Amino acid sequence: MKVPSHRRSTLRAAVGSAFLALLTAVTLTLTPGVASADTAQQQTGNADAEAGIVVNGHQLTAPEEANVRWIAENTVPRLDGDRASRVTAAARVTWWSLKEGILGLENPHTYSNCDNVRLGPLDSCEPSCCWQVGNSAVQVTTFDQARIEEVAQQLYPGESVDQILAHTADYAGFPEGSAENEQVVNSTGLFRTSWLLRNHGVGFALNAPQVKAECIDDSLHWCYGTGWDTTAKYAPDKASAMGAIDDLYAALDQLAP
Repeated sequence: MKVPSHRRSTLRAAVGSAFLALLTAVTLTLTPGVASADTAQQQTGNADAEAGIVVNGHQLTAPEEANVRWIAENTVPRLDGDRASRVTAAARVTWWSLKEGILGLENPHTYSNCDNVRLGPLDSCEPSCCWQVGNSAVQVTTFDQARIEEVAQQLYPGESVDQILAHTADYAGFPEGSAENEQVVNSTGLFRTSWLLRNHGVGFALNAPQVKAECIDDSLHWCYGTGWDTTAKYAPDKASAMGAIDDLYAALDQLAP
């Protein structure tokens, strides 16, 4: 029987399609891993996205990651300078606070440790050696009040020191108008200094040069070690610490506006 010309064209197309499908199947069969590699890459990418932030090979705990994300969203934009310098400063201080164990706290903004004794957020202190506060883990006695106030007003132009203190106490958990907020605003002496440094912008801005001088340019003994778990994870030695800072720079660079 003679096949009409239009049917012959349809038949040739069908045969051609079938042959192409067969050839593709054979090619994939003879090239194992091509399709599965693409799938594995997609799965790996999804797993990485869900895995969270990894620093020096250690996945951050839930509080640590929440605090790093908060710093990315709030502190990086608050600092002075171009974006790269702000991310650099934030990464260095974030590393310092992370290895000090402060970013593992649910609320690092109220953190206060005087002479290795943990204080309540509204307790004052006359330190014999050190008083570490806030999410920057900065030392209160390192800077004089005039310098701290100068930095605070640079970062919050047009606001008074009292307004900056009220704002700091507010996001730390003491709403404006509360007795605790008023105590912070009306404070004097080192207690007032400690609360200005608990402001995330002020603490990070002032602590970044300290971290650079002591732990990057120099290698002072308190920068690295294995004496407690967070230091062992994020700063067991200088090389690991520098890698951890690089990891945090990458995370903050991705997360910050």
